[in-house]
Amino acid sequence: VVQVSAVTIEKILDDWRCDAATNTHPSDPTLPCNPQCILENLLTIDPTAQTAYLTDQNHKGPGNSKFTSHWWLLRTCINERDNMSGGGRRKWEGLRKQQVNKAIHDDLLTQMRDDFTTPETALRARVTWFFLNWYATPVSNVDNDWLLMHSQYHTLWEEGVGNYRSLARKMFEDRALRASLNQDDYIPCGTAPVENFAREYFERFTVGLEGHNEADVKLLSRALMNCVDDPITASATPGVIFTDPNELVWTRTSAEKLSLVDRVLDFRMNPSEPPAAAQFLCNKLYKEFALPPEVSPEDTLSGLKMAPDVVACAEQLYNNGYQIKAALEHILKDYANFKARLGQKTRWPMEVVIGTWTDLDLSDLGFWSFENWLSEVGQPAFKPPDVSGFDLDNVWTLDRVSNAHKYLDTFKKRPYRWFNGQYTGDANWKQNLFGTIENFRSSMATYKVPGSEDDYSFVTRMCDLSLFVEEEGLADKEVINAAQLFAEVTNKNQRWVKWRDNSINP
Repeated sequence: VVQVSAVTIEKILDDWRCDAATNTHPSDPTLPCNPQCILENLLTIDPTAQTAYLTDQNHKGPGNSKFTSHWWLLRTCINERDNMSGGGRRKWEGLRKQQVNKAIHDDLLTQMRDDFTTPETALRARVTWFFLNWYATPVSNVDNDWLLMHSQYHTLWEEGVGNYRSLARKMFEDRALRASLNQDDYIPCGTAPVENFAREYFERFTVGLEGHNEADVKLLSRALMNCVDDPITASATPGVIFTDPNELVWTRTSAEKLSLVDRVLDFRMNPSEPPAAAQFLCNKLYKEFALPPEVSPEDTLSGLKMAPDVVACAEQLYNNGYQIKAALEHILKDYANFKARLGQKTRWPMEVVIGTWTDLDLSDLGFWSFENWLSEVGQPAFKPPDVSGFDLDNVWTLDRVSNAHKYLDTFKKRPYRWFNGQYTGDANWKQNLFGTIENFRSSMATYKVPGSEDDYSFVTRMCDLSLFVEEEGLADKEVINAAQLFAEVTNKNQRWVKWRDNSINP
């Protein structure tokens, strides 16, 4: 992916070079090409300015024909309509695109699996998932372009627990997000504005339904067209954020884009309240990490109709420069809505997969298994049902519950099939693990009960033993004492059976 992302102008030019004598690439005689499609012969290129212009801008070329003009040749080559090489170039380009796209897909799913199942990055992964669902982008909406999805994932992973203003600025220009909402880079002036992106930008990504109106949507959709010389008639109705109906806003430069995003993020429904965008984000974070604050009859809602606890979170978020950690800290320290209500929250189906994958250390399985199980429980990676994302209130169905049970049943015996990457199907595994007490203690070091001299339990890999709930009549059955095991059981196979039974029965 790094190589694909680092494509330079020189690499692109080299890709279109052609040996006129053989109609093949100079460096690869198996690659057919068209010598009329050599870009350096058609374009004047300035790498420093990053510009390229037709060298010959005449409408007709040699023979007074448009078919020999530079603009026609370039159009023909780029659209892959050239048949001079028997269609070989087109076929080759198609195969290359498929192979590169698959490689990027595999790399992205592997990275996601590793990121989401590594305990040290659990919080970052959780926040990344939150924003993946916030900026829901079905890969099918971007023509299954996995490079776009890889870029978006990288942005959310790097910025998710950082600064929300920085994240919002980058996501305003995210190519995958824009493509999924039909927001082309160029929309011809004189045509009707495309309002999909503008509407979702306010409603789902920044201030919510209460923080904008139709006039704001129309202003932003016009701003994205940048028809400076042919501005579309302004709305007769003032916006909630952009209150002047005659104001003209553009997004031609980076400065103009940043100014627009900051203006939305700093907008306040009421001067005495934190910005609407901060309240909207905190409300969503409460729903993801805790439970929505309960509102009593005595509570006064904000101008955005948010509960006092959400407003307090937004105040802390904004006063700390939009640092997302500040909002998370407020929510996780909210005893009434977080700790006191643990166990009452509905979880995502994908968390069944991720939690088990992490606890049972299924790292030896390929990304394809991870991807398959996410699909089985109804949350395939990068494939939300639509641009609204998954909804926690209706994500669980009978089929998904059944498949979640199927997943857990598949791996319920996992604890005794693998030990520190050693597969139990190996003919020597019992001897290696249960032949001598020294081997046992060495191989099972990660399962040792904290504070004990010689006790081991698989439970140590799954939870805090101080929080373990003993079942009546089975106290301490989950624990194996190594010295006692080897003193009482002399057969390595029976030692294995005793460990196995104590591992999966608690």
